[in-house]
Formats: sequence, C-alpha cells, structure tokens
Amino acid sequence: MRALILGGTSFVGGRLLEHLQRRGDAVTLLNRGRSSAPPDDVELLVADRKDVRSLRAALGDSAGPAWDVVFDVSGFVMAAGGPAFPELLAMLDGQDVAYRD
Repeated sequence: MRALILGGTSFVGGRLLEHLQRRGDAVTLLNRGRSSAPPDDVELLVADRKDVRSLRAALGDSAGPAWDVVFDVSGFVMAAGGPAFPELLAMLDGQDVAYRD
C-alpha cells in the first residue's frame, strides 16, 4: 500500500509510520520539515497545511492516485474550516484546484 501521512513525527504519527513500515508499505510524510529527518526509505514532502501554495508545490502532480490512503495526524485542526482545507481535499482527490486568495 502507498500511504501519505500528514504530520507523522509526533507520538501518534511516529507509531503509525513504524506500523506501516513493518507491513512493508511505501510511506510518504508531509510536514513542515521542522522535525528530525524521516528514515531513509520514507519520502518527505515539506509544506505548511495553512498555505495552499506550499501544499500545491509539495503535492504537485503527484496528488490523487499517488497514494492509496491518507492519514491526517498533523495536529492541525482544519475541521472547523481552516483556510486550505477544501483545497487540500481537492488536491488529494486528484482535482486541479487554482489558488484562491
């Protein structure tokens, strides 16, 4: 399975990463790049969840079918309608979304 973890360096995210690696899954982390580097076999995408341009640059054309599953353990609460939430969902769904100020 190809998994994207939003966050992935905290207590929960770190344990999830370890679990997925033990299963043999291909794992990509998307975070702000402020934590220690992930293991060598884990791809790191650096982006700020609150910045659509940053997300677009990190996810680029790889969004959508690039991952079988997405886990959000970033600790950033977007359920209340954070500024990039609809755009992030669209990017991960493989939709082309233009940046809106």
